[in-house]
Amino acid sequence: MAESRTLVVGTTPDYIDWLREKRPGQLFFLTDRRVRYRAPGKQPGPGEELLCNLNDPEESRFALLEYLRTSLLRLNGIACFDCEALPLAALVAQSLALSFPTPEAIRNCRDKHLSKTLWQRLGVRCPQSYLLQSPKDLARLSNRADSSWVLKPASGSGSELVYLCRNRPEIEKAFQTVYQELKKRAHLPLYYNPDGEPAAIVAEEYISGREYSVDFFLSEHGLEILRLTAKVRRPGDPFGTIRGYYLIEALARNGLDDKLRTLLTEGARALSLEQTLCMADFIVANNEPMLLEITPRPGGDCLPALLRAAGEFDILEFAIDCAHQKSVHPVPTRKFKKLAALRFHAEKSGIIRQIEDDKVLADPRTLECRLICKNGDRICLPPRDYDSWLLGYLIFAPRPGEDIADQCHDLHQKLTVAIEAIESDEI
Repeated sequence: MAESRTLVVGTTPDYIDWLREKRPGQLFFLTDRRVRYRAPGKQPGPGEELLCNLNDPEESRFALLEYLRTSLLRLNGIACFDCEALPLAALVAQSLALSFPTPEAIRNCRDKHLSKTLWQRLGVRCPQSYLLQSPKDLARLSNRADSSWVLKPASGSGSELVYLCRNRPEIEKAFQTVYQELKKRAHLPLYYNPDGEPAAIVAEEYISGREYSVDFFLSEHGLEILRLTAKVRRPGDPFGTIRGYYLIEALARNGLDDKLRTLLTEGARALSLEQTLCMADFIVANNEPMLLEITPRPGGDCLPALLRAAGEFDILEFAIDCAHQKSVHPVPTRKFKKLAALRFHAEKSGIIRQIEDDKVLADPRTLECRLICKNGDRICLPPRDYDSWLLGYLIFAPRPGEDIADQCHDLHQKLTVAIEAIESDEI
């Protein structure tokens, strides 16, 4: 008898462990073999995981189809939690007639310039965007003194290679930095370009305002907001770096909530998204929400842990439910506690000689602390590496009436970290 499971494409070992505990025997994982080999702890058992080189989507798709052909496994749905794996997930879903955003929709979401072009065409509020393809494009942008610009890869993720530029020298310097770094990453799925050239670079109009992140579910019944968080930044961090998040119930002023629902609905449908779980980043400026990005996956990093602590809502499980059901209705509603999440970042490159969270755990605000590194691990700061400098996260209950950004800074200082500096070419 065939065994029915939900496919999870390209996620990380910590999410795999989480989901295997919650849904034992119900999932099958398509995992990058290099990620698996570097992961400590127990691996999934036989029949639970297929290891591939996910840097080659077509090879991975073929390997999975061959595995399914020779096994009793049958797939009832497909889920994906990582931006770089979304194109592969869309290809697999198309091959197996599973419900998932189309390759075209994934391309619309991943290409930041294309997203904004589609939004502007339909009147969806978002920053202006320009594709920088030639020296003339760069010069034209540099000569505009009326705006500040954010330079970033067209297909980037999070804050990676994101620079705020306020004048011509900053624009030219940022362009060269992003261009050179993209050449080093050209083989990676997130930045892959079939013609061998570095991924495209875009310039987005800088909008000053408060930035938020949201998870929502779009269906034939309408749009349901699952999570709404404000972002916390710290002066001095690389532009775009998020130091933390805190949960809010609603924007709740001057009709902003209704405006947000309309913006998200129109923005998602403009990208050809239907019947799917999404996350979005947006900014509020002059009492108007403006879209920055929509991606058909739930918010990652420390956000699932924050939701689990604040309302016993497991958004990873919810994503699995969405994957093998055409509709999840009614969407569960939760009353979240007013909790916050802090991301620990290293201050310099080198080798970790000591990392201890005793002082963090002793703070009465702390609810959960997870370190993802250990003594002996090597750290390299951006722009060279945007992964290794993340040390872990903290879920905490902020003290009422005190600025949450200040509390994030205070708690970050309680983490004991000693890093031995070494020559950069040794890392």
